[in-house]
Amino acid sequence: MIRRTTLAVLLCAATAQAVAEPPQVVLPSPAPAHNLVEEGPAGKSLDRWHDRLFLGVQDFITHADERYIDDSSTALPVPVSPFRIGLQGQSLRRADGTLDTSPRIDVDLLLKMPNLQRRLQLFVTSDSVDESPDRLGNSLYDLRAGLRYNLLSNFDFDIGLRADLPPVAFTSVRWQKQWALGDWQLQPFIKAYAETKRGVGMASGVNLERWIDHWVLRSASYANWRRDSADTQWTQAFIVARASEVIRFGRYSDVLGGKDLARGFGLEAKLDGTRAKQLETYEVSLFSKQPTARRWLYWQAAVFMRWDRQRSWQADPGIRLSLDALFWDRATR
Repeated sequence: MIRRTTLAVLLCAATAQAVAEPPQVVLPSPAPAHNLVEEGPAGKSLDRWHDRLFLGVQDFITHADERYIDDSSTALPVPVSPFRIGLQGQSLRRADGTLDTSPRIDVDLLLKMPNLQRRLQLFVTSDSVDESPDRLGNSLYDLRAGLRYNLLSNFDFDIGLRADLPPVAFTSVRWQKQWALGDWQLQPFIKAYAETKRGVGMASGVNLERWIDHWVLRSASYANWRRDSADTQWTQAFIVARASEVIRFGRYSDVLGGKDLARGFGLEAKLDGTRAKQLETYEVSLFSKQPTARRWLYWQAAVFMRWDRQRSWQADPGIRLSLDALFWDRATR
């Protein structure tokens, strides 16, 4: 009897300890970029290719930043400039037998050059300026590059160019903050933007989530108003998932779609619509994101069912596949 009681107490203690364990947040290497470059690439095959590309970019950025050091100033250590490259694909089977496929290349690069300007960052991204949660099917890539300046706490000012013929200029001001409301985390954002091709607009979103051990309950909303369409597009998503890692690169679309949740699986229900026509589509999906044998390479798969107003609410099944390569540290570290 005593042994059983002791065993029960130990099991309860272990369970309580597990509940208190938060998911791991995957972050870029804290080591200065120069130190990593000096170590050089290691490993074999894909790991060595990963390190050559990662360290080559860090070496180029470090040397470019050091050009702005004058004799009267002390050089600041250059942190790692993280980037990722992703491939995504979606296939949707319509009720009439047709198959819709939508490929996409994802790129994110945040250049950190403290000697050039402590509050200035250079960025390259394939995320849209309005941070729309669903860009599949719009184009193969939508690459933007620009300068980001931290105006005030939680305020960022961006200016740059988007790849197009001719190139499209854009600018935006973005505010984002996070609050703790007891066991819940609240993260709103507001963004005003302008493009030479699409005109001006305003996007906003609110993410509310609660973590219980490695389980997360999340409600994420998004709205985007554009002057050229005189309408507001909106998305509401509800997610229940289990994840051991959280990977974020500053994209709100990743949070809304659950793409930041790794080493786990989840269920998502999503509604899309416009202010003029109300509900346009709704979708239910099961997804999972896992690392491969190489910890910097992740795959994600999702099966979903979509109902579309334009197709008389017929059920259309589909699948999404993606591959994400993180260049945040050496592969062998």
